[in-house]
Amino acid sequence: MTLSDNIVINGFSVAILFLVIIYYERNGDKASRHTRLFLGMLKLSVVMMVVDSMGRFDGNPDSIYTVINCIGNFFLFLLAPVLPSLWLIYVNYYISPDGKISKFIKFIIAAVNVTIFSLVIASQFTGLLYSINDLNIYERGPLYIISPLLTFVFLLTSMGYVVLYKHKIQHTHFIPFMAFPAMPVIGTLLQAFIYGYPFALMGLLFSVLTIAFFAQSIETNMDYLSGVYNRKRLEGYLHRKIA
Repeated sequence: MTLSDNIVINGFSVAILFLVIIYYERNGDKASRHTRLFLGMLKLSVVMMVVDSMGRFDGNPDSIYTVINCIGNFFLFLLAPVLPSLWLIYVNYYISPDGKISKFIKFIIAAVNVTIFSLVIASQFTGLLYSINDLNIYERGPLYIISPLLTFVFLLTSMGYVVLYKHKIQHTHFIPFMAFPAMPVIGTLLQAFIYGYPFALMGLLFSVLTIAFFAQSIETNMDYLSGVYNRKRLEGYLHRKIA
């Protein structure tokens, strides 16, 4: 995939995300932790797509391309575990009635983020995860696979939590919670074998939109003050039972 193709695809994705961000900034319940976390994930997704395009500025070693390429790849690897971390916290808040983050999740988040941060810093001198050669060409390092594997820890942990606490999740919410981590995992696996295409970010975009529709469905069917389902949802439930 050429640089221009990548910029067009990521630019289109960013435009979609901006529309969702604007909607939630205007209509979302900003007092809700879920809304704030979701907005954080949306905004971070935009940043990830921008730095992904920056990390595609290969070639032209004697130009500004080198600086853009180095900055893009540095932040792309550095921010890789942050979004899955936010998603894991989002799932924890949904399941936990008191809103407290479990010690296990805190440990997982701290361990993975510190590990990837250390590897990214080390890669600037050793090329463990990646390197930019003298021709300004990005090259994967011998430990490249560690970054997506550690990211999978968050996604698989969130899926495990959803399955483990399925009894605390409404059946209509189960599929969206399982779908969010599934698409980035598939995209990352594809990208690991087919370099040059932003499969992981496309999977991320699909997941974010899934949760956006899911969150909107909750807001339109739930009373803001009491947190219980409104008459619209009640009538739909009764129609299904009668049928």
